[in-house]
Amino acid sequence: MITSWFLPLLGLLWVGPACALPVCTCAPPATVENAIARADAVFLGTVTGTRDTTLIDADFGRMRARIYAFQIESSWKGVMGGAVEVMTMPSTASCGLRFRRGGEYLVYAHADRGSGESAATLTTGLCTRTKRRVDAAVDLEALGIPKQS
Repeated sequence: MITSWFLPLLGLLWVGPACALPVCTCAPPATVENAIARADAVFLGTVTGTRDTTLIDADFGRMRARIYAFQIESSWKGVMGGAVEVMTMPSTASCGLRFRRGGEYLVYAHADRGSGESAATLTTGLCTRTKRRVDAAVDLEALGIPKQS
């Protein structure tokens, strides 16, 4: 006979791990046109550096984030030449992206005015159309001539 304490314990073991695992869930990918309209910045750049930071969120408390420095090669929206920093979460489970130093990426970024890192930090993640340049032929064709190179 199963004792009265066993069934609730079994229920916690069955439900517990599924509730504790963070999972990134994205809506279906936006078209290039929709992604441009929603983004605050769209640019092609090379990763020149990275640093970690800690964010304070009212709902989630302290969270780690990673900031990547990019040298801008071409821009279609929101940023002009030179360098820019873009923040992302450090794990793909939290919808973050991992960039390789020296790698070239087409970045769709959003201004996050509440991050605490600066007045308007650019952020990106898995749920954007951000990708390596070698995988961005369709996007680059749709974007056309950059506003700034």
